[in-house]
Amino acid sequence: MQWALESAPPVPLASFPAAPVEGVYALYYVGSHSLYRPVSSSACAVPIYVGKSLPSGKSRSGIVVRGSMNRRLRTYLRLLEDVHDLDAQDFLVRYLPVDEIGTIGPERLLIGDHRPVWNIVAEGFGVHTQGSVRAATTPRTFWDELHPGRPQAERQSDAKLSRAELQRARRQHFARMADD
Repeated sequence: MQWALESAPPVPLASFPAAPVEGVYALYYVGSHSLYRPVSSSACAVPIYVGKSLPSGKSRSGIVVRGSMNRRLRTYLRLLEDVHDLDAQDFLVRYLPVDEIGTIGPERLLIGDHRPVWNIVAEGFGVHTQGSVRAATTPRTFWDELHPGRPQAERQSDAKLSRAELQRARRQHFARMADD
């Protein structure tokens, strides 16, 4: 299944087909941001983020959620449009529609094989908007610390690691990937 996802043609995130599919997906960066130069490639060899979507009404924790891959990717697109230092047009996505049972294994394999920086170092991409009370008492995610501009994050306290510490962790992450 991992091979099927990786052989799917990448499409621009901004023009993801409007279909209520569930499955696994991988985001790829093709821009020029200095933080992501090591993975930026139109060949889409190394994903910057890997995720899955479950059918509406289900989640890992049993909480009822609504959404499909289309809704999730549209949320990511809006999130990327909010931040100051990334261009949503610089992201491509590969996706593989699969049923709920088939999502967890491929997602874990992709994360284990590719170690996407937004899954491993800059966690918090795609975190859902919190209510104002909870946002005021919750630190920013590492992703929001690296990429300012999301309105929710502006109301939160500093992340547990500084921007400089996260940039250093990102450099170390890419150095380890290059050594493998």
